[in-house]
Amino acid sequence: MLKYSHRWSIVCQKSIVDKNDNNMSLIGVLEQLSFSIPNNISFEKEFVLPVVFDVVSFWDNDLLTKGDLDYWIEIFSPNKKKIFENKPEFEVDHNKPRTRTILTIGGFKTLPLSGVYKIVVKQKNDVTGKYKKVSEIPLNIKIEKK
Repeated sequence: MLKYSHRWSIVCQKSIVDKNDNNMSLIGVLEQLSFSIPNNISFEKEFVLPVVFDVVSFWDNDLLTKGDLDYWIEIFSPNKKKIFENKPEFEVDHNKPRTRTILTIGGFKTLPLSGVYKIVVKQKNDVTGKYKKVSEIPLNIKIEKK
C-alpha cells in the first residue's frame, strides 16, 4: 500500500497559496496555448518553447502507512518524444492528511510541432521501487510562423 495516493493534477499559469487559510487558487488553468515563432526558425530544429506554467498535484496521506512521496514529471511532444523530465525535490509534513506539490516549468526544448503535448505524473511505489503513471494531462500547443 502506498503512503500517498494521487488524487489529481492540473496545469495552470500560476498557483497561489493563501497564507491565512492555506487554500490554493489556480490561475489560468491551461488546456491550449498558441505561439508565433519567427520565420527564420526551422521546423526541423529544436528551440526553447517560451512557456511558464505550474503542474499542481494533490495527494492524500495514509497516516498509518510508512513511506515517502516520490514522483516524477515527464513531457512528451506530439511525436511521442520525451522532451522534459524532472524529479521535484520538496519537503512533506508526513503528519498531515494531505499535501500539494507544485512544479514550475519554465520552458522546454522541442521541435516546433503543433499538437497535443502530454504531461505525465509518475509516482514511485514504496514496495516495488518502480514508477507508475498516476496522471496524464493533455496540453494542446499551436505553433505558427509569423
